[in-house]
Amino acid sequence: MSLLGAGALMMWCDYPRSRSAEQGAWHSKEHLPERLSVPGFLRGRRGIREDGDNAALFILYELTDLSVMTSSAYLARLNAPTPWTVRVNAATSNFNRSPGRVMKSWGLGAGGVILTARFAAPAGHEAQTIREAEAWSTGLAEEPAVTGAHFIATEPDWVVATREQEQRGRPDALAALVVIAEGYDPESLGDACRRCRPPSLDCDVAFDGYRIVHLA
Repeated sequence: MSLLGAGALMMWCDYPRSRSAEQGAWHSKEHLPERLSVPGFLRGRRGIREDGDNAALFILYELTDLSVMTSSAYLARLNAPTPWTVRVNAATSNFNRSPGRVMKSWGLGAGGVILTARFAAPAGHEAQTIREAEAWSTGLAEEPAVTGAHFIATEPDWVVATREQEQRGRPDALAALVVIAEGYDPESLGDACRRCRPPSLDCDVAFDGYRIVHLA
């Protein structure tokens, strides 16, 4: 489906599989409802990929626009994390928290599988890389196995230091450019992403696939 609003907040992190049931309950029962109660948060979803002893997570929130990131209502939540949030935060690793502007978005419905491609533009080729990423997301919309395709450019200026971030013990990583594809079959979705990637897109791209387990 097309993303709602002009902004997005994307997060990637790892969590021990031995505690994944707690993380899932926390996100579904407390964190997701809490975030969606903040004005400007329109929709959220969580994806998971089991990877050895860890569960790799992808969380996406759709925002009216990026001003939500510095709203008093949102910052009040971030600066007063619940005890459950503190406990979950302590167990996460490799945390990437990236607010971004939605540059392109198309969709026919929610996919049960989501693939994220994170990359950065080579120095001096920013405008060209953005054009190629837009072309990539446009091409994905024509693929039979793709139910949604989105291109998001991260806006680091909307990142604000908060108590919740401090409790993770180190600064969060940031993605630069992100292409997201939704679909129903992980193998077909991966093939479509590789096939549609413009040959001239001269940068390293990290592909990560997730099974969507909660959409609200």
